Amino acid sequence: MGINKVFLLLSLALLVHSNHYGQEILTNWKLEKQSEDIKISYRKVLVGDTFKTRQIKMTFMVSSDSKSVIALFKDSEKLTTWTAGAEKCRVLNDEAENSWIIYTLYDIPWPFEQRDLVTKCHLKENDSVTIIHLTSVPQQIPYYQGVSREEKFEGQWKFTELNNGNTEVEFTSISFTKSAVPRFIQDPFVQGILIESANELKSLAKQQYYAQISRL
Repeated sequence: MGINKVFLLLSLALLVHSNHYGQEILTNWKLEKQSEDIKISYRKVLVGDTFKTRQIKMTFMVSSDSKSVIALFKDSEKLTTWTAGAEKCRVLNDEAENSWIIYTLYDIPWPFEQRDLVTKCHLKENDSVTIIHLTSVPQQIPYYQGVSREEKFEGQWKFTELNNGNTEVEFTSISFTKSAVPRFIQDPFVQGILIESANELKSLAKQQYYAQISRL
């Protein structure tokens, strides 16, 4: 992984979900990248009184029910497989049934300092729609020597079950990180990371769904 990719990966790790902050929408969604059914769009927003930035949205379809998709957020091995840019992910149980902790160590080569992230996931279900809200909890587990922990992260995944048995997946976030890397270099890399993760998620969810059906 080159130096530019390292900085872009860290920028991706600092994506912050939009709904947690007061914002004003400045432009409509504009589709910037599409790979088969995976669509990545941006729109400009004003956060607070002065901070202008972009909101990113990724949508795609999964050939499974939402339960099979959500299970991939609770399995350490599978989570590591579909999370592009991660060296390893570890799922830790939390007290409540609808919440859990994810530890992520990013794939950053020596001699750069390793980075990690501790995220709390909160699951909320409402009829056919399920939301996983993620927020960083850096002090939830001990800090590791030689590893720099991301202190601020929030994100959201939305899963909508359709009548045809598929699930529509939507991920939205806002970046509060001012990267030194030009946007024309940064965007393709970030989009590639997201598309790679989405494709892996789609494949694993489909496998898990049909394996579940075959056992019935």
